Amino acid sequence: MMNVKTMNLLIYLKKIGYDSHRDCCNKLGYSIGTVNDSLFKLKEKRLITDTYEITSLGDEIFNENKPNNAIILAAGPGSGTFPLNSDIPKGLIEINSEFLIERLIRQLHEVEITDIVIVVGHLKEKYEYLIDMFGVKLIVNRDYIEKNNLHSLSLVSKKIDNTYIIPCDVWCHVNPFSKYEVFSWYMVTKDINKNSYVKVGKSEQLFFTKTEGNKMIGISYISRNISTKVVTKLQDFSENANYANSFWEEILKSDDRLITFAKVQEAYEFNTIEEIREVNDSSKTLESNSFKIIKDVFCCNYNDILNVNPIKYGMTNRSFQFTVNEIKYIMRLPGEGTSKLINRKQENDVYQTISKYNISDEVLYFDPITGIKITKFIENSSVCDSLDFESVGKCFESLKQFHSLKLTVEHEFDIINKIELYEGLWNGKESNYKDYLSTKFNCLSLISYCRSNQSDYILCHIDSVPDNFLFYKENNKTNIRLIDWEYAGMCDPKVDLAMFIIYSIYDAANTEKIIDLFYDGECTIENRLCVYAYISLAGLLWSNWCEYKLQLGVDFGEYSLSQYKYAKDYYKKFMVEYKEYYGLEWNGSL
Repeated sequence: MMNVKTMNLLIYLKKIGYDSHRDCCNKLGYSIGTVNDSLFKLKEKRLITDTYEITSLGDEIFNENKPNNAIILAAGPGSGTFPLNSDIPKGLIEINSEFLIERLIRQLHEVEITDIVIVVGHLKEKYEYLIDMFGVKLIVNRDYIEKNNLHSLSLVSKKIDNTYIIPCDVWCHVNPFSKYEVFSWYMVTKDINKNSYVKVGKSEQLFFTKTEGNKMIGISYISRNISTKVVTKLQDFSENANYANSFWEEILKSDDRLITFAKVQEAYEFNTIEEIREVNDSSKTLESNSFKIIKDVFCCNYNDILNVNPIKYGMTNRSFQFTVNEIKYIMRLPGEGTSKLINRKQENDVYQTISKYNISDEVLYFDPITGIKITKFIENSSVCDSLDFESVGKCFESLKQFHSLKLTVEHEFDIINKIELYEGLWNGKESNYKDYLSTKFNCLSLISYCRSNQSDYILCHIDSVPDNFLFYKENNKTNIRLIDWEYAGMCDPKVDLAMFIIYSIYDAANTEKIIDLFYDGECTIENRLCVYAYISLAGLLWSNWCEYKLQLGVDFGEYSLSQYKYAKDYYKKFMVEYKEYYGLEWNGSL
């Protein structure tokens, strides 16, 4: 097989024609020896004549490998560019007054490629205008949250036949596409990247490495001679759960003979906000709604908002860290469907109530309509380790100190009403659990016992889980802050203990230890039964919450299953312990 340089010279002769050896050297950047050797090989293979014109045999190669179409992968949310991706999909990042995906399409049109399929997912509606503007076809990857672009490509694998495969978030100054292709290739740059697993050899061959390699751009050309193998591997890999979150390049790693040539070209891939700034610091993409709020709150310019890094994709919200004037802050953005789950005005009321007690992190901005929040970052902090009972004990001391304040607000967290609320958000669909109705009936029967043994009705955190207890040092003293008060309301404080237990996924033995730890070894049987009942009710509550989120395309997997199991197991435990203590069956009322 001829090497890349020889084949590139063949393409040059097809596009430009022969002028002189030196002209070939200058245009291709090859030495005179390389050009001489390549011309000799092309003549030897009868691909060019003695006067350096393409032969009919050479034309056959071009005809066999002529580009037919292109697939642009644009389904993923591009988490590295958060929070910008909350407003726009990554393909609509603007660089030099041009959207990335539009530039790619225009570059394809320049080489007469008009059969273009775009696989979309995140903010898919934002791409709809491309249908009328460019005549493209959109294919939706409905599993874009759980599955990566290997799955996206598998959805359109039948289209792969002399095809360009292109990520939507790249920018090339020089058009990387051509009317003339003679082999499959994968694009990289000269830059070395520690996350890359491909390297370019001296003859521009592509090989895989376990050390750092050339920066991978993701643009590739799949010629007909390997398309069948690529399609077969895509189908096999997409059906294997182990590759659900994989990039499509995994199939190249599985067979290093599929693509053996590299295309080395300067290009930019935008995985972070800082990478956008490096190329175009005046990009209008940076004027996102989130950045506008930060700009107004801190009276700064967009370029003063630095070191933007996603730090949490939580079950309810997404957050990112940023700096202004070298001070770190966190902005929280509510997640999908959150407005139906949480009353942000009530959350704001809670923050107003606790503000003078130094219980939570410092809130600098709160929008009671959207729930967008800015807090000051707590340096050198760490969350509670639920298996470190010494740390858990300190969390409980902090939680009980908060409870001892006996604060009040005007709204409550009624666990029964919340169970019904979350179920009501299913839009009439039945639960995924076949025994849901009987489980719900059993759980709800426990509430009367809880209410009859309720000692206090005060402001509770409700989401008092290990991740929301922040340990930090100040003046050589370890302090604890309790953050994320969006579910807080008037309730029985024993609910806070139940929530800590079920989020930590404690087994039966550890649950008993945790209850004893909270009550300093002096938990009455009445309180213990109440905690069992609240564990059961809370398990059903969050199971219903997870089922609603699943309808929005967010699957919490084992967490969801564990919550439903708590609902059933602790109803049974309550029944057993109640009968043993009282000597009679619990019938739903005292």
